[in-house]
Amino acid sequence: MLKNLKTLFMEDQKDRTSGIGYKTIIKNDRKRRELANVFLKNKEKLTMEEIYYAAMFFHHSANKNDIRKAKRLVSLNMKRGEFLKKENKWVEKSKWLFAATTDRLLVREGMPQKYGTQFYQKNINSPRELFDYDKSTTDKERVALYVPTLKQTLRNLKKMDKEQQENRRK
Repeated sequence: MLKNLKTLFMEDQKDRTSGIGYKTIIKNDRKRRELANVFLKNKEKLTMEEIYYAAMFFHHSANKNDIRKAKRLVSLNMKRGEFLKKENKWVEKSKWLFAATTDRLLVREGMPQKYGTQFYQKNINSPRELFDYDKSTTDKERVALYVPTLKQTLRNLKKMDKEQQENRRK
């Protein structure tokens, strides 16, 4: 089962870096969520890794209910980590995805995001910008969920812009 979810995840990530059209990505995302729902019928048997992969598919949806589902799934991983009393990379990744789903839901509801994980571009040539964010959230809170500091996030966005410009010149 893991191989199937992992393969779907690799396809998901490839879609996001390959330059294929947005409509194709949306269509592929829908199929991955449908398949993930089949696996989730037995979620108590899924590993933390598998839960994380499934959650990522729902996180990529524009539908708030799907994003909420992603948040519930990564919350399950975080609780499993607390129960086991140990961190592992899937708990860490799930914490980041918890922050990202929280932010995505807030942005979708027209509210400032909390952690600063969501950004946009006005057009393909414009720089990436963070959606409005809650200025009272501390870097300590971000780091606890494996989110980069605000300063690092802004540097990362500039780096992504630079790489995008360089790729266009090729």
